[in-house]
Amino acid sequence: MLNNFSIRLVKHSELSDALINQVIALKQQHWPYSYESQIDWLNENLSQNDYHLLITDTGGNLIAYMNLVNRRVNNEPILGIGNVCVNKDVLDNGVGTLLMHICKYYAKQLSLNLVLLCKQDLVCFYNKCGFLKYENKVYIEDTFFDKCVMFSNCDYNLEKVIYINNNF
Repeated sequence: MLNNFSIRLVKHSELSDALINQVIALKQQHWPYSYESQIDWLNENLSQNDYHLLITDTGGNLIAYMNLVNRRVNNEPILGIGNVCVNKDVLDNGVGTLLMHICKYYAKQLSLNLVLLCKQDLVCFYNKCGFLKYENKVYIEDTFFDKCVMFSNCDYNLEKVIYINNNF
């Protein structure tokens, strides 16, 4: 059981090399990409004004992570959620749900909705966190996107087509 933890929201431009290494190590628990490809992805997909939401234990070890990126959906500002992951040692203890609620709180303070891209097998988890699956066509940077897209607000399901300006 996780009793004590810290929550940090760090601007991408202020992310230290040590934190980058922790983020990549955590992501590698879930995705089989090399360190170099992870660095390339961060450089290509995050701007200096995007954020990293981190939960660490009392020893400073990263136990949960996501990035929050400034995007546009049908030309309206929105926060994109990416790379949601929890250390395998604390899976199934509510840490992922906590991470999602923290990002929803942050988005509410900014008066922004949230969007996330996910695999079908994660839809149930995100539904439990209050996200709704979008059922119509999605394009990211003018390319058709055939995986799951979920929003924190059901208003998007009224749209026939969604255009997201950049990947995340």
